[in-house]
Amino acid sequence: ETVILVDEAQDSYHDTDLWNTIVKGCGFFRTDIKMCFFAHYGDPQFAVEHPIPFTPERFNGPLHVTLTPWPGMFSPFSPDIGLFYTESEFREVVTRLPMFMSADDFAVDDAAMDYLYKLTSAHPGVVTAVVGVLYREHRDLIKQGKIHTITMDHVLEVLKDKSRFFGSLMQYAAGRSFPDHHDSTFTSKVVDVLGQILAKGSMPFDINDVAMRTCYERGWAHRTFEKYTSKGYNLLREVLVLPSRMHEM
Repeated sequence: ETVILVDEAQDSYHDTDLWNTIVKGCGFFRTDIKMCFFAHYGDPQFAVEHPIPFTPERFNGPLHVTLTPWPGMFSPFSPDIGLFYTESEFREVVTRLPMFMSADDFAVDDAAMDYLYKLTSAHPGVVTAVVGVLYREHRDLIKQGKIHTITMDHVLEVLKDKSRFFGSLMQYAAGRSFPDHHDSTFTSKVVDVLGQILAKGSMPFDINDVAMRTCYERGWAHRTFEKYTSKGYNLLREVLVLPSRMHEM
C-alpha cells in the first residue's frame, strides 16, 4: 500500500485534474493508494470554503482529522485521532527526537517533559522546535559529556531570555505561527483580535472579518470548534484559539 502526503494542500485546490482524477479515483475505487492532505488553514468541518477555489471533494466524517480528537463529532465514524499529540505520543516523540538531532546521547527528564507538554500544548511543530532549541543552547556541554539530561533548570535558563529564545524558534517551521511585527498584514486590528483571544481563551469566528481571516490564514491562530450551551441546548460554534500556551508568552 502506498500513502501520498500532500503538504500545503490548499495550494492544490485549483488543480482540477489532480482532484477529478487521482483524488476522486482513490475515493471511489478500491486502490492500494491512499492520500493524506495537510492544509495550514481551512474550514474545521469541510477543510475548504468559498470563495477560494473549491476542491471537487469535501472532507468530512471519517475522512476528516481535527486538531484534537473529536470522536463522533461529524459522524459516528469520525476518527479518534487528532493532529496534535496525545500525552503518550508527546512523550514518545520527545524521547525519540534527540537521536535525530545529535549523535551525542541526551534526554529530557520527566519534570522538564511535564512542563514542555503544557507549554507546547503538544503542537507537533512547536514540540520539535523547542526540543531543537534546548539542544542547540546546550550543544557544547552535551558534546563534552557534561550534560546527559535536559532538566527543568536547563529549560528555565533558556526561557529566561525570551528574545533569544523566540529568535531561535523563528528558524524552525513553527516560527511561522508567531506574528512577525514587520509583516504588512500584522495590523492594529490583527493585534486586537490576538489580544482578545489571549484575554478570553477563544473568540467566536467571523469569516467576513478580515483581521480574523488573516490570523488563521497566517497560522497565528487556529480555527476550531467550541462547545457552548444556549437555551438548554448543547451546541458547537467556530472559534479562534492560539496555537499553544507558548503563544501566550
